[in-house]
Amino acid sequence: MLFNKNYFSIVAHHLKNFYFEYVEMLFLPRVKEIKCYPVKQDILNKKLLITLRGETFRDNNRCDLTSKCTKLSSQEYCIKKFIKHVLLVIKKTHPKLDIEVRLVTYPHPKNKLLKKIISKYVKCKLVELEKNKHNQVTTFLYCMRMAIQEKFAAILIIRVDIAFIKDLSTINFCQDKVLFQWNLLHNKKTLEVPDQIHFIGANVISRLYKESFPRRGKLIVLKGDDNTLKLKSTCSLDKRWEGTLHNFLFFSLKHLKLNQIGYLNYIEDPDLKKIDCDIRGHPNSRLGNPIYTF
Repeated sequence: MLFNKNYFSIVAHHLKNFYFEYVEMLFLPRVKEIKCYPVKQDILNKKLLITLRGETFRDNNRCDLTSKCTKLSSQEYCIKKFIKHVLLVIKKTHPKLDIEVRLVTYPHPKNKLLKKIISKYVKCKLVELEKNKHNQVTTFLYCMRMAIQEKFAAILIIRVDIAFIKDLSTINFCQDKVLFQWNLLHNKKTLEVPDQIHFIGANVISRLYKESFPRRGKLIVLKGDDNTLKLKSTCSLDKRWEGTLHNFLFFSLKHLKLNQIGYLNYIEDPDLKKIDCDIRGHPNSRLGNPIYTF
């Protein structure tokens, strides 16, 4: 009997899922919701890097009534909301913290306008990467590498195209932790998590960065979340849900202690019995979330 490539691809896919959901899970702590253990106030007088990552000006038709009235593009509106609900909140709660913002994105003629808006409040730099050589994962790792090389106390990595509608909580900021955007998982069985916002402290970032690479060599991640880039991923971070950061909790549990993992904002679980949570990172999916919109 002859088997085509699709048959073997389907079999490989099911074997991969079985391995992650049953074999590797045996060696990880059982997590149905992210907890946050007591934090050390060790970041108060140090340097914080905030990176806004991803493609800018993706879809100006997404802007809401407010941005239309003020004639802002949806991307400019997102930056205004970032300043109000993130940047100014951190400056208020951590007034002695030295904050720097980096726009880590792909080339666009209006990127300098975004830099100009942010520069009114803090130092801001623009970093433009080649779009055909990067995806969510490589851009995320690029941000981590900057924080390591320049010795920041922590890094806050946020997707550039989200519009905050609620203040980001800063009470769990700590050099010893990686913090996810909220306490809820997308799926309590697979440990899939939303992947728009991450806080990573200096005492854990080097380990996570190093473990993202295969033992044998350099990072080659060009399989995008739209599956248009064809080169095979060799990154350990996105072995599931390639080209995204949905696997980052699973990855962090493998390489960090449970008390080194926490969350930023707390959200009540709408249904504790459901494995698949209705609070989603994509604000237009199911119940969405109370933190931001697109």
